[in-house]
This record gives sequence, structure tokens and C-alpha cells, in this order.
Amino acid sequence: IISGSVLSRRRYRRRERTEPDMNRPEIRDVTGEPLEVNLDIIRRSFQTVADEMGITPENAPRYTAFLPLERLREERDNGARFFGYFIDGRQVGFVTAEPEDGGKWFMKRLAVLPEYRGRGIARKLIEKVIDYVKGRGVTCLHIGIVNEQRGLKAWYERMGFKEYEVFEIPNLPFTVALLKKDLNTENGV
Repeated sequence: IISGSVLSRRRYRRRERTEPDMNRPEIRDVTGEPLEVNLDIIRRSFQTVADEMGITPENAPRYTAFLPLERLREERDNGARFFGYFIDGRQVGFVTAEPEDGGKWFMKRLAVLPEYRGRGIARKLIEKVIDYVKGRGVTCLHIGIVNEQRGLKAWYERMGFKEYEVFEIPNLPFTVALLKKDLNTENGV
């Protein structure tokens, strides 16, 4: 009886160790999953910047906080790859890797829910995008950001992104900065 009880405990422990750890964060390809959760994360994340800068649907209808579902669907249909960051099975982050004309790849819509910021999630999503595009032979990754967000620009620059163009888009209350990162260098993210 004692040996049977010990055996049962050993089986239980072994089974317990092989079950997935729901507390472990993970990044998954969510390209084929329903878009609504991703859209909600994008909108909620970018709304904080919209609020800080006075960006509204009236003065910047194409700003990411107001992204329509159809536009996200079009990006996916045009070859974009979507990645989600999950904690305890809940998606809390999102990013897109998207090919554009001329062979350029852009990282877009990097979004982390406000209550999860400051935990390194955005950096991990960027690393995922870099790994993904490098696996396709891409040597340079591009991003576009609101130029007036100086802290965000400095954050990207610390990760090796370099500004190469700033421009205005008519009727927008901000300028756009384009940055790129040479993926052939060893100074990773």
C-alpha cells in the first residue's frame, strides 16, 4: 500500500511538470486568428498617445488609434504577419511585420496595453519581428512614428534604429519620422 501511494504521488508530480505553464509569457503568430482582439489592443494602446497629443478622429482620421477593421484585414491580405504577446493566456501586445513595395519591410502597430507597459514586452515583440524578417533574408527593418514623441524616438534609437526622413502629411497635427535598423550589425535589440 505504501509503495502504491508513493507511485501515485510520483505519477502526479510527473504529470504536473509536463502541463503547460499558463504564467509563462509567449509570443504567437496571430495572423490567422480573428482580428477584433488585435484591433482592440491597437486602439487602446495608441489612444494614450492620441489623448496626450490632442489627436482626434476629426484632425487625424488615419491615426492608428482610429484604425478601421477593414484596414487591418487588408494589411493581412497583402502579406503582413501579425504577432501577439500573451500573459496567462491573455493577449496584451501586438505587432505587425509588413512587406512594402521595393522589398522594404516595416514593423507597424507595435502596441502594448497601457497596464502592461514597462515590462519589456515591446522589446520582445521587436525581437520577434527582427527574427522573422531576418529569416526571410531582410537586412533592414523600417518603422514610422510620430516625430513629436521624443521619448519614443530616443527609445528606438537606443535599440539601433536611425532616423532617415521626417515629413508632413497634409491635415495631420504631427510630423512622421521614418527610422530604420540595419539587421546585419551585431548590436541587437
